Amino acid sequence: SNNSNNNNASGETTYVVRMLSFVEGKLLQDFPQTLPRLRSLGDKLGLFTKAMKGFEGGRREHLWDIRHFLLIKNFMPALKDDAFKSSLIEQCFEMFEQNVIPLKTSLPRCVVHNDANDNNVIVFDDCAKNGVDCECEEKQDHVCGLVKGFIDLGDLVYTWRIADAAITIAYACLQQDDLVSVSRTIVEACVQHIPLEAQELSVLHTLACARLATSVVLSAHNYAENPDPYLLIHATPGWACLEKLLAMDSETIKKFNCLDT
Repeated sequence: SNNSNNNNASGETTYVVRMLSFVEGKLLQDFPQTLPRLRSLGDKLGLFTKAMKGFEGGRREHLWDIRHFLLIKNFMPALKDDAFKSSLIEQCFEMFEQNVIPLKTSLPRCVVHNDANDNNVIVFDDCAKNGVDCECEEKQDHVCGLVKGFIDLGDLVYTWRIADAAITIAYACLQQDDLVSVSRTIVEACVQHIPLEAQELSVLHTLACARLATSVVLSAHNYAENPDPYLLIHATPGWACLEKLLAMDSETIKKFNCLDT
């Protein structure tokens, strides 16, 4: 896919492209997001974060960099006719200013994937390929449906290390009822490879809300300019999930952040 292009002196057009190795498998969206599968997701996320240690790419200004969440205020006119939704996003801004801004210079940073939603996660499909119907989390010698890796590095950015866990959890919560179990399952697997500090975990819930808020606000803004249904793929479940997250009391948030033990 071309990322940018320009014309050289002879009038020929040059293109910048990314070439990636093909990863065989299926998308996570094609599988029920069971806890063993989410544990596998957390495991691979931890390995990804560990692999990025020392990598110096991704240093750029990017609207989807969670450090710049407050810039989403510029897109709030997209919600001007919906007072309730606007109030949810305002809550997210307040939480971010209260919980995250005081820590903005001390939170560890690294290069993160920045968009590990179920359309960008590849899982093994060996059993499906062989026509075998199985639930691999119940069969230790099978890996079908467990996470193999990630695709789409277009949003890769150098930011707070905890961002990837928060973003991954935010998207994993979209189709779930027990949001605390989702968060704890992913974090507990992730920290087997990369230790997350208490101050990082303390902002996990706020950053998960910030990512969902970014997604639904920008979806509303972009859809108003270009009514493409793809732009709303996470919007409806995103609003519902955001409402659930914001309804949590302090004790539940502490459990969500894995800080209750």
